[in-house]
Amino acid sequence: MTKTFDKIYKVLPEYYTTSEEMIMKGFPWAVVLSFHEVYRHLYPTDAYIKNYSVSDQEKPQYLLNLLENQLTLYSAIENSVLPYDNILSNVSSNEENNSKEKHTHMLYGDLWEKLTLEDVTVEPGNLLKKRINSPGFSFLSLKDKNVLDLGCGSGRYTIALSAFGCKRITGYDMGEQGINVGRNIIKKLGIQNVIFEKGNVLDLPYENESFDFVFCNGVLHHTKDMEKGISELYRVLKTSGKAFIYLYADKGLFWNFRKKARQIMCKIPKDYAQRVLDLIGLPSNRFVFMDTWYVPIERHTSKEELEDILLNSIGFKSIEKVISEVGTDLDVHIADGFPHAEELYGDGEHRYLLTK
Repeated sequence: MTKTFDKIYKVLPEYYTTSEEMIMKGFPWAVVLSFHEVYRHLYPTDAYIKNYSVSDQEKPQYLLNLLENQLTLYSAIENSVLPYDNILSNVSSNEENNSKEKHTHMLYGDLWEKLTLEDVTVEPGNLLKKRINSPGFSFLSLKDKNVLDLGCGSGRYTIALSAFGCKRITGYDMGEQGINVGRNIIKKLGIQNVIFEKGNVLDLPYENESFDFVFCNGVLHHTKDMEKGISELYRVLKTSGKAFIYLYADKGLFWNFRKKARQIMCKIPKDYAQRVLDLIGLPSNRFVFMDTWYVPIERHTSKEELEDILLNSIGFKSIEKVISEVGTDLDVHIADGFPHAEELYGDGEHRYLLTK
């Protein structure tokens, strides 16, 4: 099977180069569709693909065929379709007169405004139970406790966590759009134990040891100083308190493709790409593609590097890698002995329970 991966890495440079050429030639919509299709198949499975039947063993060959088919599709489009001139001329540029961190929160704010009430109440609660499934942690332990959702976005998980009887849960984020979405939801639902506050996750306004539990899901790898963010999380967590953190990993075809996709897709304005995805019926709660392509700051760490940071640089008493039960998550298949896991997913995803 190594030969198959050799072929994949031989095809990828041509695929990337041709994709950039297709943008310049007036076919950005084709590139959006193509990157969407390749990326969704890089996951172990896709819940939105009906009758998904690609076995673990067949995955590498399937990906190779998919990339070759995308190149064939590009050729067919170029030889069969006449593009309009200046197709992107009336679309706003990606360039913003803002800091990268502010641009990140603007991106997520735009995406979160598309969420439905069900998106921010039902689905997050189910995901929490499947992703924090350690015998060393019970959601019942949150009853009457002070909880912080660090980098809360629209408050999807803030609200979900509040259902476990927290005395108070604070959703903290820099993005005003997302926070306003959360505030509107708790007002509509009459939730009393949730507050939302705006600020920088790298400089928290809370006193040392203010919270019994800190939840931080997919946030600090999008900041300028991940270590500072983890240090702040540690500072406001009570001694013996627990925290959950999710960060991006590194290595493997999945993460390498994600990095390269960001370099290419930034040549297409994000509102144009979003319209293309909307036209093909992308569900409103599925913003993994826009997240992947347009977030301006993104850090990837290996398992060894992250565990050294958590234990030695920051000083957590103990850390426990948590294996998700969600079928689309990389770690599920790695833990289950997914064939070719190292080549496909590298270090998977970083989900840890931390004890101070």
